Amino acid sequence: MNVRFFPIETISPEMIARFGGKTCALAALRQIGAHVPASLGLGVEAYQQFVKDTGLDVAIESLLARKRLEDMRWEEIWDLALNIRSLFLKAELPGFWTELGAEALGSLASMESMAVRSSAPGEDTGASSFAGLHESHVGLPGGPGGTLALQGAIVRVWSSLWSDRALLYRRELGLDPTTSAMAVLVQECISGECSGVIFSADPTDATRCVIEAVPGMNQALVDGSTQPARWILDGKTGRVLEVQPGPWDLGRDRLPQADEIGRVWEMARTCEAHFGQAQDVEWTLRGSKLYCLQSRPITTNLAQGTSWEGEDKRPWYLSLHRSFENLRALRREVEDELLPDLEQESAVFAGIDLAGLDDAALIKEILRRQAAMARWRDIYWARFIPLAHGVRLLGMVYNDALRPQDPFAFTDLLRDTDLEALRRNNALEELAAKVRENPELRKSLKQGQEPADRDFQELFSTFLKGHGSLLCSTAWCTEGERGVVNLVLELATRPEPKPQSGSGGVRGGRRDQPERLFLEAFPESRREFAAQVLDLGRAAYKIRDNDNLALGRMQGELLRAVAEGWRRLATRENLPDLQQALDAVPAEYLDVASPTGRGAPSSQIDSSTTAESSTLSGQPAGPGLARGAARVIREPGDLFAFQRGEVLVCEAMDPGMSFVVPLAAAIVESRGGMLVHGAIIAREYGLPCVTGVSGATDSIRTGDLLLVDGFTGAVTFQQ
Repeated sequence: MNVRFFPIETISPEMIARFGGKTCALAALRQIGAHVPASLGLGVEAYQQFVKDTGLDVAIESLLARKRLEDMRWEEIWDLALNIRSLFLKAELPGFWTELGAEALGSLASMESMAVRSSAPGEDTGASSFAGLHESHVGLPGGPGGTLALQGAIVRVWSSLWSDRALLYRRELGLDPTTSAMAVLVQECISGECSGVIFSADPTDATRCVIEAVPGMNQALVDGSTQPARWILDGKTGRVLEVQPGPWDLGRDRLPQADEIGRVWEMARTCEAHFGQAQDVEWTLRGSKLYCLQSRPITTNLAQGTSWEGEDKRPWYLSLHRSFENLRALRREVEDELLPDLEQESAVFAGIDLAGLDDAALIKEILRRQAAMARWRDIYWARFIPLAHGVRLLGMVYNDALRPQDPFAFTDLLRDTDLEALRRNNALEELAAKVRENPELRKSLKQGQEPADRDFQELFSTFLKGHGSLLCSTAWCTEGERGVVNLVLELATRPEPKPQSGSGGVRGGRRDQPERLFLEAFPESRREFAAQVLDLGRAAYKIRDNDNLALGRMQGELLRAVAEGWRRLATRENLPDLQQALDAVPAEYLDVASPTGRGAPSSQIDSSTTAESSTLSGQPAGPGLARGAARVIREPGDLFAFQRGEVLVCEAMDPGMSFVVPLAAAIVESRGGMLVHGAIIAREYGLPCVTGVSGATDSIRTGDLLLVDGFTGAVTFQQ
């Protein structure tokens, strides 16, 4: 068994394939006289032996066989990463590791604390940097007493080879993750008095370099939770061109002084000269000694703009530095500013009598609403979507603490959340209850007559005022009030739901026990942090649904103006300016099935296709078994044809579509992931759900009898 730790002085800079770019870069810098912390390297053979001995290699291969990585959306890659991380955490290191770890730390007996860092062979090289993609753990207890901490940190670093961030980056570069391996760097954790990074070439202006620094250690800077002081220097001379102190007092807080700024610049120039390209160097100062913690090449020019994942529109790097504090700040911005502003602007549009506008004013209104829709879609992708990482963080913290058999057990903590879609559905159920208990009301509604029941009339009017605009982003603009009446009649055919309690979900009062188990898994000193992570995760989960409905209202107001324009064109001639304004509205804004642009236009679907296999495979996203006839949602109006007991089959479910879910037996969605909207609403109603079924709307036709297995992810055609 060739598994052992190697002192960095025994590692050659050329041994990248074994010890990785980070370790070998430090080995090279040590050879040219830079101060580097006492360090040990653990080669990739340890990782390879671990995944083989534990069967993780086979398990990972099985998970990857479900769907090609190239075909996965962000949500699916996140689920895959969380699943693999859970497998690593539950696997046990062989017994000899305890002795090996104690021996390694014994060789650094004077080390009070340590840092355990990733050092993948492709990491920190001239071709790619992987900066921030893999895990590092700092401040761990050193010496022989830190063996258990060392073991746990190594396993988590290994697992980060399969993080969503790393997988997305490898996909960007066309790398095969199954051929990747992970080395590990164990360092003395230097308790610096001030620390920072220096870019030997500013990514936005190669003639300058940038130093960022914070008092104390670097972690607060690296995870984005603390704003650094910043120095802009001339790249050739090191002359300070600009100082941005940030929140710090340069005269009081321990930050680098003028001569120390010069030493940091000289160190970066030395690193750049040695490696032959611009470097991103992490450093710390303790006393008079300047330590180089790591040096990696700058491979990305941030001035070139955003790298998108095709139609997915989520830049892969959004998850790089979404720290806990960063996410909390983002939550406050979204909850306190952005969502209220979006709602207020939609309300202003809703208060305008479009029919009373002359043609010129209507054209102006269409253009104004189109611009608002464009602006809010950009905000949605840039600010709302990243907040979903609050759920990601909760999942990681939960699994690290409890190591459950099911890596998605943490979703039990998210049930009974106050989702706006559920409040709308509860309002529909209240209308259905009136119909259920009053045969005369049912009869008059079926015949299209004005109901005599005043309570029903008031409830119906209240529903339209509060939720009617939500339906405009699905089929309200085409179905009108009659569509809502038909939906209520269909809801009334099902038995009266059991009484519910709780904060707004349909399964109220069921999350107390999971919450207690989660919080009790932490020592008292960490329990408040756990509670805050839970609160953040629940808020992010709620906003993930509610922000879509808010954006749907904005889209509905645009559609209302467009519909008024179409009405005028149909009844009058010679309106070229209005025609031009309507033609300029982007087609995706008119896709009423998906205001965020994630649905598939019906024109892209061949309804004549049939299943090539008796079973389709996807990802289990809501436990349970259910059998029912399929209702494939291709057009918005299909939602209002939905009948009780059918299986809802769609390309991508938006929260605006979920008003039919109380009628459904199960949900099948082409888009994959445990946190897509179909999965979220299915878990709230306790319905079987399978997501990530490629070509579901092509292979399944309305009326096909399906057996949906939410435990295994199988969707089977029945005779």
